[in-house]
Amino acid sequence: MEARMNRYAHAIFCDDIRHEDGGKLTLVGVYRNQMLLQAVPVILPRLCAVVDVVTPLARPFRKLVLEVTLGDLQIARAEIASDELERLQATGLRPVDPAERDPRFTFSANFVFSPLRIERTGMLGVRV
Repeated sequence: MEARMNRYAHAIFCDDIRHEDGGKLTLVGVYRNQMLLQAVPVILPRLCAVVDVVTPLARPFRKLVLEVTLGDLQIARAEIASDELERLQATGLRPVDPAERDPRFTFSANFVFSPLRIERTGMLGVRV
């Protein structure tokens, strides 16, 4: 049986996102497994999230909602309109190699919180 790629998402939290020449991003101060704070409450001058959501071209998104959460609190929400999703996916990159079995579309979003007040400890996450 041949394996097919499913949808997936990943997020990177960092202190800053810098846009470089050639469409590259530099992520500064990337947080790995946890963010350690001296005490709470605290005000962070800046916190960023880089979110990528991937789907096979054969399974285009019909609706896409991204939520950034801190504990049980939603701190950001982005809903991509269905007509915008359709337009973006129609212009998605096709594989250079025609033998590629699972061409995909990646939707990327950057969230910037400046400043961000953290009232209590909790899990920082993204829901798709």
